[in-house]
Amino acid sequence: MASVQGGMNAWLACAAGAAMAAGAPPTLLSDINPTVRNEGSLPGNGARPGMAAVNGLALFTADDGIHGQELWASDGTEAGTRLLKDINAGPSGATIPRITVVRTSAGDVAYFDAQHSVFGYELWRSDGTPEGTRLVVDAVPGSSSLNPLEIVPLGEGVAFSGSDPATGQELWVSDGTAAGTRVVSDLVAGTGGAFPRGLASIGDKVVFTVYLNSTGEEPWVSDGTAAGTFMLGDLTPGSSSSSIQTIVGLPGRAFFAAYDQNASMYKLWTTDGTIAGTRVVLQSNGQPVPNVLRLYGGAGFVVCESYEQDSGIYRVVRSDGTPEGTSTVAVGTITFIFGGEEPCVWGDSVFLPIDQESYGYEPWRISRTPGTTMRLGDLASGSSGSYPGSFTATTSAVYFLTGNGPARTLYRSNGTAAGTAPVQPLPAAPFTGGAGYMLGVGETLYFAADDGVHGTELWKTDGTAQGTSLVRDIRGPRSSSSPTTFGAAENAVVFSAFRPDIGRELFGTNQSGAELVFDCAPGTTSAQSTAPASSSPSPMVKAGTLLYFRATDTAHGSEVWVTDGTAAGTRFTRDINPGPTGSLTPPSSPIVQGIVNARAAELGGAAVFPAATAAEGWEIWRSDGTEPGTAPLLVGSAGTTSSTPGWMTKLGNKALYTASATGQGNELWVTEGTTATTALLKDIAAGTGSSTPQNLTAWNGRVYFSATTTATGRELFVSDGTGAGTALLADLRAGGSSSPSLLTPSDSYLFFVAETTEFGRELYRTDGAIEGTVRLTDIVPGPGSPHIANLVEAGPVVFFSASDASGDRELWISDGTVEGTRRVRDINPGPAWGDPSGTVRIDARRVAFSAFTPEAGYELWQSDGSGVGTRAVGQIAAGALSSFPHSLFMDTARARLLLSADDWSPTGRELYSWTPGAFCVCDVNDDGARTVQDLFDYLGMFFGGDGDVTGDEETTVGDVFEYLACWFGC
Repeated sequence: MASVQGGMNAWLACAAGAAMAAGAPPTLLSDINPTVRNEGSLPGNGARPGMAAVNGLALFTADDGIHGQELWASDGTEAGTRLLKDINAGPSGATIPRITVVRTSAGDVAYFDAQHSVFGYELWRSDGTPEGTRLVVDAVPGSSSLNPLEIVPLGEGVAFSGSDPATGQELWVSDGTAAGTRVVSDLVAGTGGAFPRGLASIGDKVVFTVYLNSTGEEPWVSDGTAAGTFMLGDLTPGSSSSSIQTIVGLPGRAFFAAYDQNASMYKLWTTDGTIAGTRVVLQSNGQPVPNVLRLYGGAGFVVCESYEQDSGIYRVVRSDGTPEGTSTVAVGTITFIFGGEEPCVWGDSVFLPIDQESYGYEPWRISRTPGTTMRLGDLASGSSGSYPGSFTATTSAVYFLTGNGPARTLYRSNGTAAGTAPVQPLPAAPFTGGAGYMLGVGETLYFAADDGVHGTELWKTDGTAQGTSLVRDIRGPRSSSSPTTFGAAENAVVFSAFRPDIGRELFGTNQSGAELVFDCAPGTTSAQSTAPASSSPSPMVKAGTLLYFRATDTAHGSEVWVTDGTAAGTRFTRDINPGPTGSLTPPSSPIVQGIVNARAAELGGAAVFPAATAAEGWEIWRSDGTEPGTAPLLVGSAGTTSSTPGWMTKLGNKALYTASATGQGNELWVTEGTTATTALLKDIAAGTGSSTPQNLTAWNGRVYFSATTTATGRELFVSDGTGAGTALLADLRAGGSSSPSLLTPSDSYLFFVAETTEFGRELYRTDGAIEGTVRLTDIVPGPGSPHIANLVEAGPVVFFSASDASGDRELWISDGTVEGTRRVRDINPGPAWGDPSGTVRIDARRVAFSAFTPEAGYELWQSDGSGVGTRAVGQIAAGALSSFPHSLFMDTARARLLLSADDWSPTGRELYSWTPGAFCVCDVNDDGARTVQDLFDYLGMFFGGDGDVTGDEETTVGDVFEYLACWFGC
């Protein structure tokens, strides 16, 4: 029966496409930014440290202009410098904040936190090989994140601070395997979390701080077991905190500064990981106790900057934790001018900058060996100093940068004043971003530098002119406008794009190309700058004939603008929050984070959206596109200073949204676009508690959403727009939360993803009734989850991406029945990912998306839900380079798909257009005609095992008959 239905669908597709004009491959619509810019890949940018030595290789983060900031490796040769893994496929990058290296008996392992569009922020590891670079475990399944913080070595594994829904933020450990990654102990029972911070490794233990209501913040230690995790002492007895500063870990010992309330100063403490071995360093010899301000460690001792209150003198003190090993090194202060740096450990010495009255900032070597602690020279004569920073060691020398302006000088030192000298003049100026931009591997120093030709790229040196060279121009010259955030206006599709002379502004398309609509932020970023100001427009909602969007200028900040797609029809509405701050400036509070761009609705030809003023905070506003017609619908909601409107969707002549009010928490509200009709719809979690509605989605005359109550947890609710008609629809996980998400309406059903203990997080659908709410899949059998994403409606079906038990992520489809929910095609055969993403509907039954194959990389694909109807549209980037299509937008008025793509030429990432044309499954070669050649081409596909017409992922003789029926039917 499935075969007959599949054949009928294929025939209908042919009949609908009787003209059989196949869409041509995507073409460049407009090179908005034709000016070649040498941007560089910025090695190490965005991470601290952003470079790490692993098994003789330099690991570093870099942006090649295609993959975003991802993990790279280099052996010092151009051929051996490569992208290690595109962790977060596409141009967004993995956003790796820190790389931590663990030296194990089997070799080096790098651990890091990385962002993934499916897994969220989780723990990853790498041994410097592509196959050895992998996710350790998706500890918080789905797009929710464990958010590993402060990853430090613990034995041959790591310890870190992580957060999951069950325990809150607690101490975690990992041995690099999924089974060996776990929370150590739920120190604050339940979801509250102990918030461990300041993690420092002392070998087989980790020292950190924990805040408890009974003790305040105090030092703790853990060996990775619950029994071996305990407080080292309540240094400030009772609920007051010791306000512990930086913890420095050395093999077998840690140092930290803790505040003594009686003495009104910070004291230096040390611990060996036992209660008995936790003590003040200077207590026993009667010396004046310094007020510890900064603390650094290495080579078996620590160096701290202290301030003596009696004398007013700043000192640099060295201590190995014993009275006899604690002494003043110099009178002065430790100052890292590039910010976020740490001392460099080389042999038995620590290298760092000290600022003294007579010499200014100069480099010092502080050593355990008597007589070898010294200033390495007065490199800039006089009291101004040479401003040294970015100290980095190789096996043979220590390197550092000097200079307090654009020009920097690279120095090399053997630890003596005579052996400290500039490296021969370089053809590039080392990058001045501070720690993380220089790395020693063996006798080679890797560093980020800009020679004025290639942009900031990866360089290397052995300290000689002939041994200094560019490793690889990773990014190459680029001229991208990087179009994004498309929106349909009355007269054009508008979007955000970059041009060097105007910055990132509002552009629009016509049939032949793209042109500037309006420069919302003219001029430069400041009177002292030549850089053009960017308004960075971001479409919010279309209301009437106008598209409302967010844009930023120096006078008003981020505010609401409107456009009809023409320059004359583009205008500023109102300075809602007077002055340069703006009413739509993204808030830092997690409560309202993300509401700026996506939370808006159209009511009666006007836009309803959240905006903030200094006086009232975040409230609900309405605008008809004029200044007088832009006004708040609610002020000081129910006595609060900010109702923080959130999720919003339109239902008939109403908009339902989430907001908070005193005595009611965060609940469901309603408005018809007037002050009188703006009110609480229902207090779902009665009283001061919050049901925190999310994922509001209108379908079939009602709004569906997830909400939380004490009785049900987070489950699926429904509302008809009245308080009486707002209620729980289905409690899918008794005694817990199924946390419905990705609510997606189709012609027949509302689809969503929910989680149960037995089946994990799988696909569901509902017809609006409890008995019609059913689970459709168990893609990963048992409690495992397929990480469903990109749910997109196409008439009676939805397409989505999912990973099976082997981890193979491919395109799936569902018509709302169990038997009609299936994988469409194994785009990248075997366990490797086809990784479909960015899916959009392009006609009644078809979608377009980005997908990966080894031969072509990430390119544009289309699918009608059948095997042979799922095919690549054409290549934008030659070979396997990947054009990484994203920001796909269907311009229905002109029957074309707009997208941002990179052809990997000097053109860079620009605006492309694809006209899908009529589609016929029979036209397997997409030449726009049904010919005998299509029969031969199909038979080639059939014998190659890729001739599935019916969509059951099996290529059988039945598919041949189905294809023939389709071919003759057309």
